[in-house]
Amino acid sequence: MPKHLFLLRHAEAQAATFQQTDFDRPLTNVGIQEAMAAGKFIAELDLNISTIICSAARRTLQTAQLVAQIIQLNPARIIINKDLYNAPANNLLSAITMLKNAIKTVLVVAHNPAISEVVSMLSGKQSYYVPTGGCNYFLFDTTDWQAIEWADCNHKNNY
Repeated sequence: MPKHLFLLRHAEAQAATFQQTDFDRPLTNVGIQEAMAAGKFIAELDLNISTIICSAARRTLQTAQLVAQIIQLNPARIIINKDLYNAPANNLLSAITMLKNAIKTVLVVAHNPAISEVVSMLSGKQSYYVPTGGCNYFLFDTTDWQAIEWADCNHKNNY
């Protein structure tokens, strides 16, 4: 069975306020709309996402929760990975390639620049920029997550 991967940059977040950490920034109203648009993009592809993996930052979790609502995925299927918070691209790619092969379709919600860099690597396009709320879908012709870097793929996005 082929592998389906969605890479979603968290939606727009508020600027940090006095004594607020970057980690705790919530989504803006625009961000809520961006997350909902990403969820609709995913829902229109009519795939059964079994797992959402997201950074532990507030904005990524809120983005993941909004998408889960739209695609009608049980919120218990959201896995928070604290190592994805502002992780470099290699760490993000490693988290994906280490997925169990029983997982067919996954959504990863994380941060730039890693999201843009991994999308660039997987799509074969240099300097691919993913805006806030930007969702990229990859269909890989492989049954092994470890092979996605070399597998043929189809790529679509919502922006």
